[in-house]
Amino acid sequence: VILAVDVNHAALEKARELGATNIVDASKGSDEDIRKELLKLTDDRGADLTIDAAGFASTSENDVWCTRRGGRMVQVGLPIGGKRTPQIPMGFVAGREIEIVGSHGFAASDMPDILNLVSTGKLDPKKLVEKEVTLEEGARAIEDMDH
Repeated sequence: VILAVDVNHAALEKARELGATNIVDASKGSDEDIRKELLKLTDDRGADLTIDAAGFASTSENDVWCTRRGGRMVQVGLPIGGKRTPQIPMGFVAGREIEIVGSHGFAASDMPDILNLVSTGKLDPKKLVEKEVTLEEGARAIEDMDH
């Protein structure tokens, strides 16, 4: 089971196109509703792996609550400042032996494997690009990623 959660319908459809077996529209409920739905989809076990690409407090918190005992949560989105500072229940994390890993890119040693995936057609990076911008538009595009 591959679950995708987002508030953006287009992003959810892209996730389905890329292999998500279930999608959850986070705009249609509270954090508690989202957690209940995700746990229901995993037979109340929680996910083996959760990845927070958004970096909001609620997405980080939901990922922790929905990661199974002994699972892994990867934080990719940068949860910095204001509404992005998560309240992570470290007692819950320790008690469930959840591994939290920060990631902001990849190791150079992974490049041959990534290039192999692209060259064999198993990974099409063009499907991951939502929008192309000019260098002059770059700063604004980065700001827009917060919305």
